[in-house]
Amino acid sequence: MQTSVEQAGPKQLELQTPPIAVFKLIVVGDSGIGKSTFIKRFSTEIIEELVINDQNITVYKTRFATSIGVIQFNVWDLNGASVDIDSPEEFFIGADCAILMFDTMNRTSYKNLLFWFKKIQSFHESQRIPTVLVANKVDCEGRKVKAKYIIFHRRKNIAYSEVSAEANYNVEEPFLYLARALTKDKELSLVELSVLQPPSIMMDQRQIENIEIQRREADQTPFMEEDDDD
Repeated sequence: MQTSVEQAGPKQLELQTPPIAVFKLIVVGDSGIGKSTFIKRFSTEIIEELVINDQNITVYKTRFATSIGVIQFNVWDLNGASVDIDSPEEFFIGADCAILMFDTMNRTSYKNLLFWFKKIQSFHESQRIPTVLVANKVDCEGRKVKAKYIIFHRRKNIAYSEVSAEANYNVEEPFLYLARALTKDKELSLVELSVLQPPSIMMDQRQIENIEIQRREADQTPFMEEDDDD
């Protein structure tokens, strides 16, 4: 699902009405991979800014006009996240869903996905919360983590999206999946495409087609289950 700032915006009247549901969404992954840039494609309103254990957390309000009404995500962004620092429990507790992100130009951020996935699970042992694996910066030429090597989501049976936060490419897809999973409505759709912040870069049709071809080929490639310390 490709999106662009040039496309039609949402029905502003609908977005001003009270939401039918509000969900806590946590966005996790290494620092410097574009988490905040991704969140700010949609979010301009900050609900809260927290400092817990010397770590900065920003909570943004993001709303989507859907076919069943307005859905609001309170998006928690852990600034400066690192596997070397013990993240605050308050960040994870009470989350309804999660976006697990890595940077296609940073192999370490992909290798650290298991750490972050386990971190999410440790606070939601009784029931796995809906989670989307998001590969950011797919617009970059010479990506270090190629589509055919991305199998984490298949091992963990979670959804997967490839996005470019800088180019506004595919950025609504993770939210649409989470909204469907949380409402248990597989037919839920966005009434209109969202108003996005202007893209920092532009992607041409050749780039988009190449990304989608590689993605389809990767999804069809068999892979071997491996023990990764579940």
